[in-house]
Amino acid sequence: MKTLSWNQLDDAARAAALARPVQAVDAELETAVSRIIEQVRADGDSAIRALTRRFDGIEVGAAQVDEAQFTEAR
Repeated sequence: MKTLSWNQLDDAARAAALARPVQAVDAELETAVSRIIEQVRADGDSAIRALTRRFDGIEVGAAQVDEAQFTEAR
């Protein structure tokens, strides 16, 4: 891992540090992501909970926000 001191970088070095490498298109990955998106579209919150359990290894309950939080998020 390379450590950078942000304050010591000029603008070009900062831009280079933030640039992401070009990624090749991976058909298998694209198919997997498409399946996940379709699962979430079809099953909503239950799919999100199942995928969180699968990928993150944690169990989450129902996600609820009150009216004030909902309004603030707009």
